[in-house]
Amino acid sequence: MTNKRPADYVNLSGLAVNVSHNWGTRFSTYEVKFANHADFSIEATNFRDKALENAMQDTTQSGQNNALKICNLKIDDGVKVMKKYFQAEFPLEKNLAVHYIAYGLELNNNGGYSFIKDNERRGQRMAILIAKLSEPNNPFALKPYGLQYWLDVQAEHTAAWANSKEGKGDKTALSRETRAYFDSVNETLRKLSAQIKIDFPKI
Repeated sequence: MTNKRPADYVNLSGLAVNVSHNWGTRFSTYEVKFANHADFSIEATNFRDKALENAMQDTTQSGQNNALKICNLKIDDGVKVMKKYFQAEFPLEKNLAVHYIAYGLELNNNGGYSFIKDNERRGQRMAILIAKLSEPNNPFALKPYGLQYWLDVQAEHTAAWANSKEGKGDKTALSRETRAYFDSVNETLRKLSAQIKIDFPKI
């Protein structure tokens, strides 16, 4: 058995399953004090299943994060256009802060007004914006980046943010379980490798 064990979940679990198979089929009479083949075989198989599930969850989480990122770009673009609407609607006003605030924008760290990056806060502020756009005779409601645009983006953001939060929670629990299997299997493989060197020094 090589001294260089894989550091990632999938490859180490594959090695563990392979070792378990060889131990059971080729060296079924070999015994060590710190582990037995039956238990190790079950643990190796469980570890492989969790490692593959963990890898699939990584892919899913990446997709969820990308969907949220794209939605937030739409929000940022929409805010930029809305600010241009304000400038065109109130050309004689030098300070448009009162209008920005009325539509849910907040003062950011750069001294400008926007929807800050926190997704919970963004959801709350979009609700204010939509409520304002929904008022009778709102001058921006029927514009390309008006009420319908923000209703669509709000629905998209709500779904993407919910999926992202759910995925993170599931991923955290799965990662803990997979890590526990990794630590246990890796330690058994380490001890087994050391014991084989003692028992079979010429190999």
